[in-house]
Amino acid sequence: MIYDHVVRKSKTRKFERLWMYRPGKQEIYIPPLIITIAGYGCWSSGNEQSRSNSQVFGIELVRAGNAEFVQDDRRYIIQKGEVYLLRRNVSHCYKTGPANILLKRFITIDGSALDYLLRIMNLWGRDRIRLSNPNILAVLLKKATSLIAENPPDVDIKCSVLAYRILLELSHSLRPDLPAVIDNALTYMQQNLHRHLSTENLCGYLGISQTHFNRLFSQYMQSSPIRYFLQQKLTWAGHMLRHTSLSIKEIADRTGYSDPLYFSARFKKQFGISPGNYRKFGVVNGKLDSYTKGKQKFCRSDKEKPFGLK
Repeated sequence: MIYDHVVRKSKTRKFERLWMYRPGKQEIYIPPLIITIAGYGCWSSGNEQSRSNSQVFGIELVRAGNAEFVQDDRRYIIQKGEVYLLRRNVSHCYKTGPANILLKRFITIDGSALDYLLRIMNLWGRDRIRLSNPNILAVLLKKATSLIAENPPDVDIKCSVLAYRILLELSHSLRPDLPAVIDNALTYMQQNLHRHLSTENLCGYLGISQTHFNRLFSQYMQSSPIRYFLQQKLTWAGHMLRHTSLSIKEIADRTGYSDPLYFSARFKKQFGISPGNYRKFGVVNGKLDSYTKGKQKFCRSDKEKPFGLK
């Protein structure tokens, strides 16, 4: 994982504990969702974190106090029992709110299926969610912390299932608003990230004209079908770079690129960084990069907690 936090600490108290997903040396199974970080924190006044053009998708649940949250120049005060979502490819900043205390639980999620699920669950583009029963989400987030801290042999599968449950809980009161043809197109794309797809292939599968499909897809997804498909393909490649030991040639092959050099060029055009540097400045096989070391504290037990956090 690439860390792009800018942490500003006041002289007041900040308590935070993070646990990080640690993939095995040789990943064979690549889950569609992964909880990369889980933890909890207790902030007093004057503490904040910010990211610029973030590559992190995060879920943060306020358990006590409140948070001031700014994302895409939209400002919110997130109250107890509410969630704020840290979206990818945007800038955001969050800090202790007017209550001068913030107790929270949080996770970050990655994976090839993440963008697809956010869209079909009507979570795409959302900044804040008011939960009808925040205690259910709190229990799931606490399970995520314990799971990553314990790191059992099947942590990959358990993390993937738990991440899906958390997204389902968030979307529970939200109605999906995508037409069936777009939903079917997204599902078909997700199932075929390993191969080359054209608009003609998609429309033949969906039984719809290319003109109508392109117009409808652009209306709901703010992107052309092929541009969206390539973004998902390269996002999956980034996931494999961060969380597996597969070579760049193997990752190129798994994402349908027969030429690793062409794959590298497409990847750099999408993310502004080469696949090798993307892996180098992130986490490979569970080891922290030099930028991250000393910036955050990672723990292996869930025994020490800030006062009042459940």
